[in-house]
Amino acid sequence: MRMEADIRENYQKTIKLITETADKGTDLICFPEIQFSPFFPQYPSSDVKKYSLTLDNDYVKGIQTACRENNIYDSLTFISRKMAVDTI
Repeated sequence: MRMEADIRENYQKTIKLITETADKGTDLICFPEIQFSPFFPQYPSSDVKKYSLTLDNDYVKGIQTACRENNIYDSLTFISRKMAVDTI
């Protein structure tokens, strides 16, 4: 899964893949590290705050709902808001 700079686009790809793989009988789906954003750790000067999320974020909740509705587990990975603030 290629990660885009747009969190919404990455979220929509994630939901689509959850649904598609669940329809094939998959129990677990794994996504790339930091699945809502490009892999920014390779760019130390990146502003990661724009990609940081909390557990109660609508994107995170949406993925939890999609997994529950499709009876599938996900290895959700994202940068937490606290981590983004602490590393700046």
